[in-house]
Amino acid sequence: MSKILIIDDRAERKKSFLSDNEIEALSKEAVLKSTLQTTTENDLRNVFEDYDIVAIHRSWIQELGDNMENELKDTASKKHKYLILFSGGIDQKLILNNNVAVINSADFYNKRLIDFVQLFNEGNMDNPLLRLLYGESWKLSIWLDLRNIYWRSNNEVDETNEDTIDTLLNMLQENTSPDEWDVEKITAKINNEKYNFTLS
Repeated sequence: MSKILIIDDRAERKKSFLSDNEIEALSKEAVLKSTLQTTTENDLRNVFEDYDIVAIHRSWIQELGDNMENELKDTASKKHKYLILFSGGIDQKLILNNNVAVINSADFYNKRLIDFVQLFNEGNMDNPLLRLLYGESWKLSIWLDLRNIYWRSNNEVDETNEDTIDTLLNMLQENTSPDEWDVEKITAKINNEKYNFTLS
């Protein structure tokens, strides 16, 4: 049985980003639904009994009530499961409290998603949300994001980039050793080695 449930109220949405063959491949690895038979708070909480990852289009959740999103986040955290909220209105990739991810629909529905669900179902994955959002080399991707932010702002932290920098650093700090998130050390490594390195 698949460990992943994807709820999207518009079946045509995924067709905008994936080919028919890719959708077929995805359907073999994840349970795809447009809704649930009933949508009470208990029903939604109970989906975490059957699945380790639940991905839901954010607008569908918001139509069910103002508190439903927070209820699902709390339930995922308490049950040590993963919640993914995707929407075209989300303009950045974020991980909240290690087990909730928010991501744009275009970034969610891509070839990497198919590879991700296959690997997750096989049970061979650490830090699944980071790998979904940033790929196998997620540490490198986050550091490159940080480097680009610093370069664009001439190494200044201000109100326009502080929240994003804090979020990216927190993702690294919570999932790596201290050596791997020293800003000056990694920035120097990126600059000096011209990207020819891998963070293990």
